[in-house]
Amino acid sequence: MKRWAVEVDLDQGETIGRMTLDDLGCSGDLRLTATSDTVLQFVAVMDDNPNGVCASGGLVRLDRFGDEQLSFSWRDAQNPKNRATGLLRLN
Repeated sequence: MKRWAVEVDLDQGETIGRMTLDDLGCSGDLRLTATSDTVLQFVAVMDDNPNGVCASGGLVRLDRFGDEQLSFSWRDAQNPKNRATGLLRLN
């Protein structure tokens, strides 16, 4: 299993954010596509990928549980078998 850190920047009330994977050297925009009380869904477009190691785009889902954590799931838009999951802390 491979591991890397992901940072998601999204200001409250905004519909466009940023996802950064420093370990892989890539980042991209997140565009909000659906919401509920505890779920946010995005389309990710990795527009800064100089080494070509990140997928060009994907689907991101954030599920809030508790006061300070989100579950993170990502699925490659071109290859749905390429997936990543994890936990995010709210700052």
